[in-house]
Amino acid sequence: MKGRSRNGRPFCFFSLNLPLFIHLVMELMMHETVNGLTAVFLFFVLFCANSTLFAAGAEVSEAHAEKPRIALELGFKAGYRSDQLNWNIARDFTGSQPNVLSELSWDDLEIYQVQFQPSLSVAGKMKSGFRYHLRGLFGWGDIFDGDNQDSDYAGDNRTLEFSRSNNAADGGDVQDFSVGAGLEFFGRGEVWTFIPLLGYSYHEQNLQITDGYQTVSEQALADGFFGTGRINLPPLGPIVGLDSRYHSEWYGPWLGLELIFASAEKWNITGTVEYHLIEYYGEADWNLREDLQHPASFRHWAEGEGFSFTMGLLRNFNRSWSGTLNVNFQKWHTDDGTDVTYLANGSTSGTLLNEVNWESFSLLAGVTRRF
Repeated sequence: MKGRSRNGRPFCFFSLNLPLFIHLVMELMMHETVNGLTAVFLFFVLFCANSTLFAAGAEVSEAHAEKPRIALELGFKAGYRSDQLNWNIARDFTGSQPNVLSELSWDDLEIYQVQFQPSLSVAGKMKSGFRYHLRGLFGWGDIFDGDNQDSDYAGDNRTLEFSRSNNAADGGDVQDFSVGAGLEFFGRGEVWTFIPLLGYSYHEQNLQITDGYQTVSEQALADGFFGTGRINLPPLGPIVGLDSRYHSEWYGPWLGLELIFASAEKWNITGTVEYHLIEYYGEADWNLREDLQHPASFRHWAEGEGFSFTMGLLRNFNRSWSGTLNVNFQKWHTDDGTDVTYLANGSTSGTLLNEVNWESFSLLAGVTRRF
């Protein structure tokens, strides 16, 4: 039996006045006193409130009307992931002299990735028209290949490069944790399902720098910039004993929306977008620098934002099992922050952390068990 509203008309999610909401958000974003995040938040509140009020007056199908229903799903995925991460600092807190003094980049990090994803849906009481939704994600990945570059400059805008090393980054790991909660709204026949979400996530990268090779070594430039004898550059060629570490953390709340389309009895297509507000923390151990402390040679702090986009395809084998294929892209960025260096003599020095950037792409396949 199709769900019907109090006036007898079939209940459908698209009865909501979404064009009006979208127009309101666009007007807000054009207003000089309202930023894009505020507009998105207002849209989220109006969207949920209107959906809830409309759904509250709708009768659901007989299957949902009989009693509250609890649905537990446990998903396991594995596959390939590729990351890029880079950061750079200025010489001082004014961001000048030069504006980029040192820059580190990790490129083409290839990762074996596994994920465990539990989710719980609880149907509301009769005539509620929605489900309560709770989800989690626990991920771990092993870095098996990658490249690193460490460059230092004496001139603004990455000019007068006096030192560069190109190194291996084929060790380390990545970790991910996320929880989210929201409401599932569904249209006629549950062909379409919309899930606005609020959550919190934590992401960690443990990166290595090994098998070093010095490709630029301009000692005269370094002496002219820092003073003679202040910096001793390694000669061109292999860097013996290089085994440095960089640990990064990204954490904070997020706002998201998932759309599920049941294209056929056995196939579902999903799309999820998340916007993250983040705190960033980084810590390094530069093992060959005798003038720095160990294991914490310097630390980074900053704030920023991130976006995550996921597309998925689900094939139902039976009532209990399904197969999944997911593609995910993430892009994270910090504003300027603080770099604090810990010297071997016990003193510290600070400078401007210009930015940190992280991009990630993954392709994962797996199975889901429904209870």
